[in-house]
Amino acid sequence: MLFPALHSATSYSQDRFDPAIEVSPGAKGVFHEHKYGRSENTKYVKKFTGGQVRFITANSSSAMKSKPIARLYCEEVNEYPFDVSGQGAPLDIALKRTIAFEGVRKVFLNSTPTTEKYGLIESWYARGTQKECYVPCPECGHYQTLSDLQFRYEGAKPEQVKKVDYECAECKALWPESAKFEIINRYEWRAKNPDALVDSYSVWQAYNLGNSWVEIVREYLRVKDDPEKLKTYWNQTLNKSWVDRSETDWTRVYDRRESYPVGVAPKDCLVLTGAIDVQKDRYEVLVCGHTRTHEIYVIDYFFIDGGPQNEAAKTRVADFCRARYQRADGHFLEINAIAIDSGYETQSVYELARRINSEKVFVTKGQNNFLAPAVHAPSYVDLNYKGEKIKNGVKLWPVGVSQLKGEVSSRLRLRPEVEKTDAGEVQKFPPHYLHFPQFDEDFFKSLCSESIVQTQNKYGAKKVSAAWVKHYDRNEVFDLMVLTLFLSRVLGLDRFTDSLWDSQEKAISGATNTRANVANAPRPAQRTSRVISRGVELD
Repeated sequence: MLFPALHSATSYSQDRFDPAIEVSPGAKGVFHEHKYGRSENTKYVKKFTGGQVRFITANSSSAMKSKPIARLYCEEVNEYPFDVSGQGAPLDIALKRTIAFEGVRKVFLNSTPTTEKYGLIESWYARGTQKECYVPCPECGHYQTLSDLQFRYEGAKPEQVKKVDYECAECKALWPESAKFEIINRYEWRAKNPDALVDSYSVWQAYNLGNSWVEIVREYLRVKDDPEKLKTYWNQTLNKSWVDRSETDWTRVYDRRESYPVGVAPKDCLVLTGAIDVQKDRYEVLVCGHTRTHEIYVIDYFFIDGGPQNEAAKTRVADFCRARYQRADGHFLEINAIAIDSGYETQSVYELARRINSEKVFVTKGQNNFLAPAVHAPSYVDLNYKGEKIKNGVKLWPVGVSQLKGEVSSRLRLRPEVEKTDAGEVQKFPPHYLHFPQFDEDFFKSLCSESIVQTQNKYGAKKVSAAWVKHYDRNEVFDLMVLTLFLSRVLGLDRFTDSLWDSQEKAISGATNTRANVANAPRPAQRTSRVISRGVELD
């Protein structure tokens, strides 16, 4: 029996294995009696006639050497180090010890899921049959897996939830929790990958007869706004892999879509920004509106066909920079700032910025350093033969993408509150909330395409490094949203006062000729320098 650490091996041996032997007459007669001072039966070795059970740890390669293993039980494999004593992964070492019993050996791997793609149990489950537990609907008989998204209940706080029903995915009938005993007795294991050579299974707490659906929902409501506690709920209760600081399930964001029209800014929007990602055969463009409460509405998303070498595409990009969008109340909004990523075909992007020649165009370059600030002072890339900065030349803005990606992920986790009024239920959106229109699934897959993953070094030390990892092939929308937050910082929207927002609103409505300076938020007044004494003597 292989454990991730010594204390877990000790706990299992003393708290679970020994008591089980004591209450089992058959097993008690087989295992040797424990005698202190003798090695026949100890804390970590349980001998019986014809064999023995050993409790060893994954961080000790010597414990597995020269020991043929017929039955291998691995507990919490996701906690194993990546490498032990420079000899490789401990699970691989243990599997090598079972070769002598090939054909009759038994290997059992067990673990709570942790991090998607980097968890050991996740990789073994993926290479296996991937069996899931299907249960029938009491009404229509349709077999389905239980999902937390199908729970139906009333109340937004844990103490308000008194009853939880389950909605059938087929006929939409509601099952009371009391029906769980009936449906569980009629379960079936169904494999997604039936041709695999390894059997793998996944099940979560909703199937457990000892776990109440009410308590599962209450637990979610208690932890949903706390990422650290939500991670425990995700791993331990839902039996799903978690990715730190990220909205892991794009379908949850997809289900948040709203009904406002694409290409029309809601009336709360006071500032517009545009973000452009440069690809080999197209420009991807995202237009967003910003409100007083720092909410962001995605207004438009489209492609401009033709890459950075296509003259017609460059012309259309330049035209976009002069575009206006109508607001829901009929007023028009200009795009206040536009960011163009220069990571691909850098010189072509510089040439495009020179052609547009507008102060509201920001040429950006991502910095992947986790300590890099979200916004940094720009540098000039246009110099003359003397090395002097060219007036109105192209400036390159470094963008700390890691910080901004974390902010995007944090915003995606925000959820609106539902308030009951006389007119019915009304959604109340928190500050910094991200709004999306009725875009397709590909948009949201690209938006939720990356997450930050903590890794181990070769000696097994945990959380020594981290990296943003792609989970889908396309991540352009995620990058565009990062540029949108960058522009909000450059424009100083987080420092806007109510008077500046009022000025911007009046300028949009045409009530005054005064326009708000969205390029610079107010800063503390600086002291003016003055001469104290020049050392002049007076007659």
